[in-house]
Amino acid sequence: MVENKYQWKNWAENQSCSPDGIFTPINEEELLYLVRQAIKESQKVKAVGTGHSFTGTALTDGYLIDLSKYDKILSVDPNLNQVTVQVGKKLEHLSPELWDHGLAMSDLGDIAYQSVAGAISTGTHGTGLTFGCLATQVVAARVITGEGEIVECSMVERPDLLRAAVVGVGAAGLLSTVTLQLEPAFNLHAQEVMLPFQEVLDQQDQFIIDNEHFEYFCVPGMDQAFTKRNNRTSLPVTEFSKWQKWFEEEFSYNYLRRLAIAANKVSPRLAALIGNSLPSGTREDYVDRSYSVFTSERKLKFIEMEYFIPREFAREALQRVLDFVEKSGLEISMPIEVRWAQADDIPLSMCSGRDTASIAIHVRQHEAFEPYFVPVETIMRDYGGRPHWGKMHFQTAETLAPLYPKWEEFQLARKELDPLGLYSNVYTDRVLGPIN
Repeated sequence: MVENKYQWKNWAENQSCSPDGIFTPINEEELLYLVRQAIKESQKVKAVGTGHSFTGTALTDGYLIDLSKYDKILSVDPNLNQVTVQVGKKLEHLSPELWDHGLAMSDLGDIAYQSVAGAISTGTHGTGLTFGCLATQVVAARVITGEGEIVECSMVERPDLLRAAVVGVGAAGLLSTVTLQLEPAFNLHAQEVMLPFQEVLDQQDQFIIDNEHFEYFCVPGMDQAFTKRNNRTSLPVTEFSKWQKWFEEEFSYNYLRRLAIAANKVSPRLAALIGNSLPSGTREDYVDRSYSVFTSERKLKFIEMEYFIPREFAREALQRVLDFVEKSGLEISMPIEVRWAQADDIPLSMCSGRDTASIAIHVRQHEAFEPYFVPVETIMRDYGGRPHWGKMHFQTAETLAPLYPKWEEFQLARKELDPLGLYSNVYTDRVLGPIN
């Protein structure tokens, strides 16, 4: 266990803090010791995985616990298709190890370098009407309370505490380990193609019904959308040559899309021309391991806001966003991502109680985001939109509480898990309110 004192920044470098100490535990005993030591010293505690949240959820001037070495699979139950894992494990490392055991997560988000804790505690999700957010795959957890005690909770024993802790924005106890409900490893048949944007809009309801996983990306001003349709298959993995992989992963995705973004500074029309002409790559139609299909690498850093609205308003809300951008004169070169998720019963899940469409918008790192994000948030609030807990938004506990039917259930569990607010900070006080 190593102690350091220095400035910490998140992945996008839009959040930073100067903690009193940064600690890297490797087992639960060290993690528990750190929490108890912080209590003795009247220090606040925050834990951080890979720092991919764009909000201030991990900021502290007290103890910052770096979970990067708290990353072991502790047990595998092949009969139940369950594993128990330390929550600092990165998804990009977890998935291949699960595959070696013949197992896989049923769904994943599109970014693999998040930690287990960071992904589930902010409500991270994939896409598909029969799949919930990643936290719905958690069936048990060990949680360190704000009083320095271990609480075991599960879908059978204290499910109220489990539901609060898994999507707790880091403020409802400190997750130590989680048990994940998995399924036998499976391949996905992926179809990733550019289609006319109007066609995608007209047929999106059919796309989400006909496919287990469907999503698309569109860029304001461009008349093409990049669509992804993924379905389980018994077919073997498609083999690609080194040249094909380079063309897809480097040239097509990286260089050409960077060219479109750079061209936007000179001429939005030129950028649209390049973007609409982009090849979707050599891997338009292929089969691969599920986790390799679900996730993709992000070569450009960005700032993101994502809102979750009732499924039936997806098209209308997206059209309003595009209309705003067109009228505003803003030059937006990064895509809008549209996905779907199943309703769940987790109090702070953005999908709590309703089938959901999510609309995510992005700007490049260091770009001003307020002129884009604030008006889009205003649009989303017309639909009872709920913001992703780990992405930029401007709401407060006062405006958020009416959006979540189980808000008070969460607050009761949070108070039980952290009665003195050990895990609170400025961000959680703003969006969840202080412990009462």
